[in-house]
Amino acid sequence: MKPRISPLPLALALGVPHLTLGTPVFAQSGPVVQDLRGADGGHCAGSNGCAGADGRSDLVLTQSGLNIKAAGTAVTLDVRGSNGGDCDDVDSQNHWGGKSGMGRIIELSAVANMRGSSMSRRCVDAFRYLVTKTKCTCRRKTQCLPCPMSLSSLIGQEYDWAMQRLQAFKYELMPNGEQQRNMRRYAGSCRFVYNKALALQKQRYDQGEKKLSYAGLCKQLTEWRNSTETAWLADAPVHPLQQTLKDLERAYTNFFAKRADFPRFKKKGLGDSFRYPDQKQIKLDQTNSRIYLPKLGWLRYRNSRDVLGEVRNACVSLSGGKWFVSIQTERKVERPVPKATSAIGIDMGIARFATMSDGTFLAPLNSFRKHEARLRRAQRAMSRKTKFSNNWKKSKARIQRIHARIGNARLDYLHKATTTISENQAMVCIEDLKVRNMSKSAAGSSGQPGKNVRAKSGLNKAILDQGWYEFGRQLEYKLAWNGGWLIAVPPQHTSRTCPCCGHVSAENRQSQASFACVACGYANHADVVGAINILARGHRVAACGESA
Repeated sequence: MKPRISPLPLALALGVPHLTLGTPVFAQSGPVVQDLRGADGGHCAGSNGCAGADGRSDLVLTQSGLNIKAAGTAVTLDVRGSNGGDCDDVDSQNHWGGKSGMGRIIELSAVANMRGSSMSRRCVDAFRYLVTKTKCTCRRKTQCLPCPMSLSSLIGQEYDWAMQRLQAFKYELMPNGEQQRNMRRYAGSCRFVYNKALALQKQRYDQGEKKLSYAGLCKQLTEWRNSTETAWLADAPVHPLQQTLKDLERAYTNFFAKRADFPRFKKKGLGDSFRYPDQKQIKLDQTNSRIYLPKLGWLRYRNSRDVLGEVRNACVSLSGGKWFVSIQTERKVERPVPKATSAIGIDMGIARFATMSDGTFLAPLNSFRKHEARLRRAQRAMSRKTKFSNNWKKSKARIQRIHARIGNARLDYLHKATTTISENQAMVCIEDLKVRNMSKSAAGSSGQPGKNVRAKSGLNKAILDQGWYEFGRQLEYKLAWNGGWLIAVPPQHTSRTCPCCGHVSAENRQSQASFACVACGYANHADVVGAINILARGHRVAACGESA
């Protein structure tokens, strides 16, 4: 999880002073285009002309990636040349000293507001350069000036005051019998297309042929829909089938990037879903709590909250014997400013789910452990049934409901915890834990059997029951929605390092909960010590960009 640097903490970390009217601001070299447009709608013919007495001016520095909109009466630009040329006092004209500019001094006089009209990575780098660099290489009479930036101008130039927010709203569907049968058919069609396309890709690989792209798979899909053997695919909507091929392409991309294992064939009854990507085909009637989906018609849903924003796509899924629809929306919201100014470090664990650097902690929920006995009885009952019989299917549905209850309880706990933290903290530092590596099996192989397999199995079960990754994922987007930011730091030796003297030793941690420094004698709870060290590392990352 990469740290997300927002402008406000960045400016605080760098000690940026306040900008008053007329403060010079240093910009990188590059051609300058100045367009002074009057309030009466006139525009200038030349680079120095101004139409209208009350001017709203747009100043664009093209090569350095800056785009500044200044709403005011005058903008003064001082350009100094690389060949040593100097410029006279400037009031409302542009004086060029030399043929090419090594640096520019932009003086904003009587400027009420300065706001960036666009946001890009190049723009971010340019303004970060403005803050961190205070000198440039000049010659002869050219003067080197510092570049003070204010918080308001930094945020205004680097970000627009509005931001696009993607958010999904999930509801339980209440379909009739025919709609349920159709949804199962469409989910089965998507699963069939996915498995058939995966088998085709494997066959081409075994024959030494090149893997088909998404466009090539779409051509195969057209042939399958027109074939007499698989003519029933034409009954399903085509867009969800195409989205299934996109999912397969994404699975291959994740595999080649070493983010996931090789794509596997989908099994019936596990993860049945299909997605409608075309917003024009989706109709939402929130007043009557219903949604229209192609070839399904109007479906009623449990309207627990209003859908905000413009609908982008909809995904229908089956979980625990119930159908759900997830509606993804996009809307423009004001860029939030954090209400809190505090920062906190969080140490994740099992005995304590989350320990804060201020000494408070969250007790673990252990949802799976609470339902483990009930789940064990249901699984033993299903094992005594004849496979694929009606009683076996009922037992399987019962197990699925138990798993859904376990997952819902865990998700509810994580949402409540992350919402509370994100609303009361401006910066949160956590460990960048590799849960997949931590929960690997210790069974080993037949040639090299593992040790303490039972103990490691119990530890793995407890680790996976916590939901550490989901906790960090929710913190990341909720902090962003509240104007805060999240930093993930390396977890090495966070619970073995003394926060008082910095001594690192395994002997410092005497037990799971006890920490006592052998060098200076500092003592505290081991998880609290880890959270304090995580917060200190987060401050170093925010201030200096350190990786540890």
